[in-house]
Amino acid sequence: MASTLSQIWKAIKPHVPLIKFRKGGIDKSRGLCELPLSSIYPVNAAANVLATSQAQHNPTSNAPAIGYTPRGSGIDEEFLPPRYHRKQMSLLEMEIIERGGPDKL
Repeated sequence: MASTLSQIWKAIKPHVPLIKFRKGGIDKSRGLCELPLSSIYPVNAAANVLATSQAQHNPTSNAPAIGYTPRGSGIDEEFLPPRYHRKQMSLLEMEIIERGGPDKL
């Protein structure tokens, strides 16, 4: 019984992934990711990131941050392409919503 199981176990091939990603992943020879974190984020970069984030949170002028738009100040529906317009609800749909859902059988 044990010899049969060992023969079956040896016959099973290791899993080979069918999807290959462009970057990252595990390098089987090293057992690590492709690039070490030190090459992506140098030690001095942490100080630079901290300084720039503090400068962004403490602006010297009263101007809003770049990319900031208040809620509700987006594009009006009339300027959107037709595929992004809201679809009109039928009276039947409105009645079903007001009843709390479809009829229960």
